[in-house]
Amino acid sequence: MNVKWKSKLGVHPQTGAVLNMQYVDEQAAGAMRNGSRIKKRNSEEGDSQVNGAKGTIIGSFATPKEMLGEKLEHEFFDKFGLPTHGYFVEWDALPGIIVGTTNLKVEPVDAEDAGK
Repeated sequence: MNVKWKSKLGVHPQTGAVLNMQYVDEQAAGAMRNGSRIKKRNSEEGDSQVNGAKGTIIGSFATPKEMLGEKLEHEFFDKFGLPTHGYFVEWDALPGIIVGTTNLKVEPVDAEDAGK
């Protein structure tokens, strides 16, 4: 798989820091679709967003579990909670800033959440 990385300069709206963001805007097989609305889950100390924060998927990539398929035992990934996909997301609270995360940290926005 040949991933085409992109680069974007941005200014963090809360800190004023200049950021050089590296990301992909490709669509990985089996991943949530680019443009999908998502919400944060399983937030941890140090994460920029808390559970329930909304955002939009910009791009995705497969992790070794999906790239290698049956060559790896899927139970291993499931047992240890390893991700199947990585995502690049633009959070509503940080417009213009693209951050990386995994499927373990985001989930689709429910239809009832879409207007919130």
